[in-house]
Amino acid sequence: MTGVLHVRISGIKHQNNAPTRSSRPAESMAVIKIDGSPRAKTRMARNGPNGVRWNEEFEVSVTKASEIEIAVYDKPDYVAIPIGMFWLKISDLVEDLRRKKQEADNDAAWAAANVQDLATRTPSIRPGTGPLGDNPINGVEGIESWWDLEPVGQISLKFNFGMSLSGNGTIGSGLSVQYSPVATICVVSIIS
Repeated sequence: MTGVLHVRISGIKHQNNAPTRSSRPAESMAVIKIDGSPRAKTRMARNGPNGVRWNEEFEVSVTKASEIEIAVYDKPDYVAIPIGMFWLKISDLVEDLRRKKQEADNDAAWAAANVQDLATRTPSIRPGTGPLGDNPINGVEGIESWWDLEPVGQISLKFNFGMSLSGNGTIGSGLSVQYSPVATICVVSIIS
C-alpha cells in the first residue's frame, strides 16, 4: 500500500518489564517499523502502576508497504531490551477502514431515506483534514483499540490510512488524478 499511515500510540499496560539493577522502574519506548525498517519512535517514558502513557501521534509516509510493526523496548540501564511486539498487515487495516466507511455510508443512507428522497440528496462526505482528531479521513475516524502485545501486555493504538499522491500525480498503479483549484472536483482517469 502507498499513502500516509496515521498512528496514535497512547500507552501500554500489563507488560512484563525488563529487570533493572536500581530501585527505579525501567523507561519504555515504542518504535514504529514499516516492513522491518524503523520509521518513528516515542519518547522514553517511565513505567507507572498503570503502565506507560505516551499519547503521541505520528504520520508515516509509506510506499508499497505491506506491514506495520510496533516494538516496545525497555531501557533499564543503557541498552534497549525488547519487551513486546505488535504486528499488522497494512492491507488488513485499509480493508477494515473501507468496511467501516461503507457501514457509515449505509447507516447515513438509511437515516436519510426516512427524511427525504435520496435522489435529491447531495453527497455528505467531505475531505478530512485531520488524521486522528475530529476531522476524519474520507469520513472515517480510524480504528482505535487496546491490541495484544506478544508475548504479554496490551498497547493502545489508533490507526488511520490515507491514500496519497505520488510526485507524478498518480495513485497506486495507473490512476491519474487531477484536482480543480476553483471547485471541489476530482477527475480520476486510467493511464495505460
